[in-house]
Amino acid sequence: MKECVIIPRILDLNLGKVEFRPLLLALGTASLSPIENVTAYSVFANGGKSVQPYFISKITDRTGNTMFVREDIEIKQAIDARIAFIIKDILQEAARRGTAKKVKELGRGDLAGKTGTTNEAESTWFTGFNESLVTTVWVGFDQPKSLGNREFGSSTALPIWMDFMQPNIDNFPKIRTYRRKAL
Repeated sequence: MKECVIIPRILDLNLGKVEFRPLLLALGTASLSPIENVTAYSVFANGGKSVQPYFISKITDRTGNTMFVREDIEIKQAIDARIAFIIKDILQEAARRGTAKKVKELGRGDLAGKTGTTNEAESTWFTGFNESLVTTVWVGFDQPKSLGNREFGSSTALPIWMDFMQPNIDNFPKIRTYRRKAL
């Protein structure tokens, strides 16, 4: 249980004075920005290793000359790789049979994800990933206001994520992972 206090510090998540009660954290009681969500989920995508997300990896000019290349970033082991594997496996099931089952339409067994809906549906989100890419979609207003009584992460954020992934999914290699005997 002590990991529930340590991991947010390792990942530099700005949780303020959130009460660290593990079972409540599993339900998503901590409020994270989209970039913090990507940072947290990247741990599951990367075998327990934490990497800082980035927006631009390379910039070239119109003639193909490289103007910028992102430098390698520090990688830290945040959680045991076996724990990351189990959590990823659970989130793959959510993408197969749970609230994120629409992900199956992409035809990729390596995708995992989680939908989220706050109280009163003031915010909805979906975070989806495989070993090559972690992305989050957040839907809400800049000032707290309900999206409506029939809005959920699966009906608002997930379709946006799907619209982004559909034309881009083939740019990311399909990686098949196998259960390890050590588990």
